[in-house]
Amino acid sequence: MTPSRAQTATVPLGLILAAAIAVLTSDRPLAQRQPLAPADFDGDGRTDVAVFRPSTSVWHILRSSDGGETQAYWGTPFTDQPAPGDYDGDRRADFAFFCPPDGYWYITHSATGQPHYVLWGNFTHTQVAADYDGDGRTDIAFFNPGDGFWYIIESATGAARYVYWGTVADRATPGDYDGDGKADPAFYRPRTGMWHLTLSASGLTREILWGQPGGTDEPVPGDYDGDRITDVAFFRRADGFWYILLSNAGQYRPHYISWGGGPADLPVIGDYNGDGRTDPAFFRPSDGYWYILPSGSGPQYVRWGATGDQPVPQNSPPGLQCGTIEIPC
Repeated sequence: MTPSRAQTATVPLGLILAAAIAVLTSDRPLAQRQPLAPADFDGDGRTDVAVFRPSTSVWHILRSSDGGETQAYWGTPFTDQPAPGDYDGDRRADFAFFCPPDGYWYITHSATGQPHYVLWGNFTHTQVAADYDGDGRTDIAFFNPGDGFWYIIESATGAARYVYWGTVADRATPGDYDGDGKADPAFYRPRTGMWHLTLSASGLTREILWGQPGGTDEPVPGDYDGDRITDVAFFRRADGFWYILLSNAGQYRPHYISWGGGPADLPVIGDYNGDGRTDPAFFRPSDGYWYILPSGSGPQYVRWGATGDQPVPQNSPPGLQCGTIEIPC
């Protein structure tokens, strides 16, 4: 199957400052299925605090349903990219990881407890697993910074799909940016501060300037207003602010939250209270605490993890990015 370039029609929005800007997307279809909370291993509709410990290859899950711990030995030291998702459609996150050295995906289906192995990728690739076909199951997918293609295996049909979208210095940021229940390939370009989105509902693309050109802003896209549309957002460690551009059901509206700012703080966004909205949160390896700001309630502090642990509900894929030894800027 020959890879094909994404549609090139663009709806430019320009620089968005503090004013709400109308966009012509009010007729976007909304998915009927309630989106699965990231890293919800116990199926209660809430993101679970969880870490993967590379030194031991053990996952440590703090279940939100009862406060108990689940441990799972699944992985290899230091090279694996955790990729939890609902690969079997039972509304629970499955233990999964992508192993770049051998190119295999290792998945344990929660519905059956059986392992599943898929060869798809190699050591230069970044996992971008998400539900791209809207069937309620996470699709195996990776972004290849070397050629700019997204390689997706759609779970509904088992067919491979290829999308040309991005370059070596871009940060992959998949999400449902048009509210049709399907993940859209997207990326944030640090050099320009521009977000580049593909919209599966219309086949069009969109560009949004939201970030500091040439800066170190960390993309943290999520559904912060609960309208089932992914909002463009970034976390700026320099000032500890979250800069969120709420989709607001068709009307973009800037929103700012002061939460975090330590040099090593790792964003771990998720829906920690199960209300269908993304909550700002970060993991601080130096003290092992999770700092969570649930929507509609007060902050939560949970000690879970240590230096060297990888928080599981990370905001973006942990693979190779611009600035690493393998891919210099």
